[in-house]
Amino acid sequence: MKLSGTNMGSRLSITTNLLLQYLLKFPEKAVLRVLGISIVLLVCSAAVPGGEAKYIRRADVAFDLENYTLALELYSKALEINPKNLKANYKAGYCYMELHEPKKAKVYFKKAFDITPTFSDYLILLYLAEAHHQDYDFKEARQYYQQEMSRTPRTDRPYIQFLQKRIDECAAGAILVNKPSVAEVVNLGRSINTSYSDYIPVFMPGDSTMLFTTRYRYPDKNGLLTDEEKLKYARLGANGWEETILAYGTFKNRNGHGLVNIGPHGKKLYTFHTTKGLHVSELEQGAWGEPQQLGYPFNEGKLNVSIFITPDRKYAFFSSDRAGGLGGLDLYVTARQQDGSWGPALNLGPNINTAFDDDAPFVDPVTHTLYFSSLGHNNMGGFDIFSSRLENGEWSAAQNLGYPINSTHDDLYFVLNRNRTNAFLSSNRAGGFGGKDIYQVLFPVD
Repeated sequence: MKLSGTNMGSRLSITTNLLLQYLLKFPEKAVLRVLGISIVLLVCSAAVPGGEAKYIRRADVAFDLENYTLALELYSKALEINPKNLKANYKAGYCYMELHEPKKAKVYFKKAFDITPTFSDYLILLYLAEAHHQDYDFKEARQYYQQEMSRTPRTDRPYIQFLQKRIDECAAGAILVNKPSVAEVVNLGRSINTSYSDYIPVFMPGDSTMLFTTRYRYPDKNGLLTDEEKLKYARLGANGWEETILAYGTFKNRNGHGLVNIGPHGKKLYTFHTTKGLHVSELEQGAWGEPQQLGYPFNEGKLNVSIFITPDRKYAFFSSDRAGGLGGLDLYVTARQQDGSWGPALNLGPNINTAFDDDAPFVDPVTHTLYFSSLGHNNMGGFDIFSSRLENGEWSAAQNLGYPINSTHDDLYFVLNRNRTNAFLSSNRAGGFGGKDIYQVLFPVD
């Protein structure tokens, strides 16, 4: 079960991001919570008096189209007229969360919480907790999660387990942010990142050409938002990364395919298709050929979304939700056989895989270290990046790479450069340009 759309880098709403696993697994219990908010907001909307009504009506249209910047501007105008409007406060907080400004979001959620006791019967406590959580205010976040848990019926065990996980994340976060920093994390800037989601950085041999994906969002003819992924590349110049260029070779014609990885020698492009799984394209005369679906042992189960081929081309690490795993996406490895085919897939085991999603593998063959992202282990919120070393044929217990490499948001697609002096990752942490951004990790020089 995916909480954050890791394979395609999507920007899900806060409700989906927080509760997708709960809502999809237990709709008969969870739906009343969501309906409760809808009913309260509907009643509040119908009762909106005076001049703020016109702003809220226009804001709701923008909100439904996920244009949170415009919606926030209009809800703010309504609040200038009536600062105690429940709906405008609640949705302003929601917009700030979607715009990755949790510090402002928690102010408006608190106002909505204080306006009426009735509204506090629904998910507002969860949103308050999440806003404090994303703002690294772990103590306050824990208190709100615990308050929400105390009002939850004991029979609703899945939701209680969900809240307990969030509480555990706050405990882990409080420890991790107080450890000495092991690196500096720098946004690659506007030459790479856009107001959309930019993610999955991979490098051609030599590390001077970076390929990645931008996920554009625009309204279709019916006004509904449409997502479209475009492959982009950028070259490293004397003054840093140059402006990106759309499409690489003829890949622009491959609708439905998202970038996953590049083969060890830059001759193979691995992609993910939303319904057909992992594919590979060959580089032929400067253009990528037609994507071919990978065969055995890949593409079993419903989701197979990431793959990494070791530089010697002997092993492939990949993620899959196939039967027999520990839960959600698990990481597997397969070895190349003498005839060139791939052997059976082996689960990497409980030191790597958890009951949650474990994804985005990258292997450093020199140090025999696996890097990956997980929603489990001692996670501080969203996906965190972990490492594990192969020692005497066994993977060591996963280690959180710590803050600031990890944040309270989704941190994914960690890759090292060939000299291991820096790394790159994708994150939707606060302070970016929009959605997921690509960051560079600078390690201290010995």
